[in-house]
Amino acid sequence: MGNDNLHDEACIKAVEFERSQNRRAEDVSHRGEGYDIIGDRFIEVKTCKHRFETEDFIIRWNNLKKLVRKNGWIYCFMYKHGETKMFYEIPLASLNSQIDKIEEEIDEIFNKIRKIKTQNIELKADIRIKFSAKEKQVFKQILI
Repeated sequence: MGNDNLHDEACIKAVEFERSQNRRAEDVSHRGEGYDIIGDRFIEVKTCKHRFETEDFIIRWNNLKKLVRKNGWIYCFMYKHGETKMFYEIPLASLNSQIDKIEEEIDEIFNKIRKIKTQNIELKADIRIKFSAKEKQVFKQILI
């Protein structure tokens, strides 16, 4: 099963889980809105094939910013031998206090790059999120 198939399957499972918790949920992963699921929660779905403890996530800066501003979530689905074993709910509200500082730093870097480059360029940033072991302990682990 390819990564796109895993992601599609994970989005379906995320919607099912949200509805089982009596929350509205719609899969918008193919619309390019910056989230995979919208409804009562704004959710970015990630998949991993290894232990969650070793994973970090790459997410577009603009998408992360939207998610944090909306107190969004990352749902990380763990797969083993092609089957979903569990997933983690990761609240992003805790990043709210840090997002402005991160944005200032990214803007500063982009401005330096623009000074070097003379032609118009579009700059996009991918952010790698790595949670500490202590932070990961508080994420809600849900067995499927």
